[in-house]
Amino acid sequence: MAKSRRIGAAVVGTAAAIATLAVAGCGGDDSGGGGSKQQGGTVKLGLLVDLTGELGSFGGPWQKSMEIARDEINQAGGLPGDAKIETVVDDAKTDTQVAVQAGRKMLSQKVQAILGPSSGPMVALSPLAKRSKVPLVSEAAGTVELNDIGGDYVYRTVASDDSDGLAIAKFLNDKKAEGVGMLVQNEESTLSPSETFRKEFEKNGGKVASSVTFNPGESSYRSEIQKVLGANPKWILCACGQQSGVTILRQANSAGYKGDWMVTADIITPEVIKSVGPDIMEGVYGEVASSDESIPAYKRFQKIYKDATGKDVYPFGANAYDAMILTGLAMVAADSTSGEAINSKIREVSNPPGTKVGSFADGVKALKGGDDIDYEGASGPVNLDETGSATNPYSIQQVTNGKWKQVEFYSADVFAGGA
Repeated sequence: MAKSRRIGAAVVGTAAAIATLAVAGCGGDDSGGGGSKQQGGTVKLGLLVDLTGELGSFGGPWQKSMEIARDEINQAGGLPGDAKIETVVDDAKTDTQVAVQAGRKMLSQKVQAILGPSSGPMVALSPLAKRSKVPLVSEAAGTVELNDIGGDYVYRTVASDDSDGLAIAKFLNDKKAEGVGMLVQNEESTLSPSETFRKEFEKNGGKVASSVTFNPGESSYRSEIQKVLGANPKWILCACGQQSGVTILRQANSAGYKGDWMVTADIITPEVIKSVGPDIMEGVYGEVASSDESIPAYKRFQKIYKDATGKDVYPFGANAYDAMILTGLAMVAADSTSGEAINSKIREVSNPPGTKVGSFADGVKALKGGDDIDYEGASGPVNLDETGSATNPYSIQQVTNGKWKQVEFYSADVFAGGA
């Protein structure tokens, strides 16, 4: 998200620079607990989430979702040696360099896995995670760079950003949208789904009237907006982060744009509606990897989350919950709490064939009974492919009376296989 994505989406930068960061590091001990056969007592898991910065509104809900799953695991029991999970939390601050430093600190504390990193930190920490034998598991890192480096110590309970582009294209093709203008933030997590959208949209008869790329962090995007408006678009796709998105939506309104908007997943938060203004946001569409809210596992998680926080589940919250549950089930299946053990079993417990289970307790029961399992969680099937990625359903949301409301839902099988 993404960014997350993706977030869906944190700032990715270039792959080469990120890899250098992870390998060179910032001092301290690189050695994780991945190789230790830790049994009994406590098993430490790191929660590396964006509590501040551009993704700051997402990090707290993701942390809470994972902590709910942690508490369920500890209450149910069944981890090797009757171990309990202890979580170590740090703020990645929506900054890849900060995240790498925090990740290295977690490794020095002998965590067995790190959950929660968004796109930039996932890519940056991947070499270090593999070297230290400590899995990374993200709920929202959609960057397409993980298509090539994921699948061994690098996992995500969310789909690749490619699928975001497919979801947007399907919706706008179905709407028979004409003359789409594109405002695309110059980051990998927004560029890749935008390119996928363009190809899929035009393949199915759509036309992009204009496209402008912009840099994040600017105080004004008036010139970029005017370039897009010069083509008289009836729709504008804004693939952007929260800070730039707020500025663009307000300034485009001031410039007199009255057409329809489609925004990417980072924008789908109550905070953006408040910052831009409910009157300006009314009617804006957005897409986000979502959960099938009709399935029992989601309904159960939604109730627990609402009871605990008084709020609805945040985007990618179900994915965060599932990331923790899968990590616990992998330990049970491997009969070890080490990072190596988690890595060896996490795909096995998430994929068919096996007894379908929707909770940690049910998974433990089946595993202890000698069965293979196929975890289908709050976010959906969570089948991790060879790149360590899940295929998610997608929701098209629209601001109605000042709140994001689902107007269209695409099941996971619609996007199976990606672009």
